[in-house]
Amino acid sequence: MDDREWLECAEPTPILALVQPHVRDRKLRLVTACACRRIWNLLPIGCRAATVALEQYADRTITPAEYGIAWNRADAEAMSANRGSPNTLTYATASVGISNPPTVSSAVSTLDTAATAAACAAAANGPPAIYDSVYDAARSRELGEQMRLVRDILGNPFRPVVIDAAWRTDTALSLARHMYESRDFSAMPILADALQDADCDHDDILNHCRDANGVHVRGCWVVDLVLCVTKRG
Repeated sequence: MDDREWLECAEPTPILALVQPHVRDRKLRLVTACACRRIWNLLPIGCRAATVALEQYADRTITPAEYGIAWNRADAEAMSANRGSPNTLTYATASVGISNPPTVSSAVSTLDTAATAAACAAAANGPPAIYDSVYDAARSRELGEQMRLVRDILGNPFRPVVIDAAWRTDTALSLARHMYESRDFSAMPILADALQDADCDHDDILNHCRDANGVHVRGCWVVDLVLCVTKRG
């Protein structure tokens, strides 16, 4: 795979396989959490709680034992949902239940299962005669949206970036911290301005912040660079 193929890849599996030797647990946890948040309306309460706990565990704000409790509850929901024919709930709950431990294979399984849940939900609301076509289109669309999240979190391994400490001004840090904590990334263009004011001239950083069609989530590689959390396990 080269830089062009990385940018054009339509599904997460080859991307995650490529970064497998280097990606850290925290990033994998955030990738899987984002995939689960995309099917939030399909998840029962326990799975939603486990997704939140997964993010908290990634940030080390809860203990492994506390996360284990939340995960066990979600896993129990998945086991319950798996009784009978596979359906939207089966795949939705499974997408949370298989996210532990955070390995590349479990992340791939989570994204694949979440995409299947989204596709089942979309097809179930359409005419039976076109179930397969609606399912395929919805699954492909969901995988495409997942790819945008994966790229935002992992960055581009063919274009490694090192941030200059001088760019991490109080303004840049404040903006990055607020976006990370609030999940509101509308200030990304303002972060680009703050970085540029600090003499940041790195096109990949500035373009990522200013991309009008871009998507940003917790774990965004630029925000992580500013907050210096990229080396966290």
